[in-house]
Amino acid sequence: STNYSVHTTRPTATITLADSTLTAGESTTVRFIFNEPVNGLDASDIVCPNGRLSRPTANAERTLWTATLTPNAGANAATNTIRV
Repeated sequence: STNYSVHTTRPTATITLADSTLTAGESTTVRFIFNEPVNGLDASDIVCPNGRLSRPTANAERTLWTATLTPNAGANAATNTIRV
């Protein structure tokens, strides 16, 4: 039979915010930069407990995904996290 290789490492991501000092009612662009192409990234793949994210959209290479973050009212810097 043909030999197969199994890809066992996960892509890594760098997450950046266009504006990291938001107040309630403001929003900003979030960039997810991956070290390899990622297929089908969805808002449900992203943990953002103190805000709402729009549906992520990808560049042609699927290495850069962007979404809009709107923080929840009352969220503060000590509790804000975004994880993929």
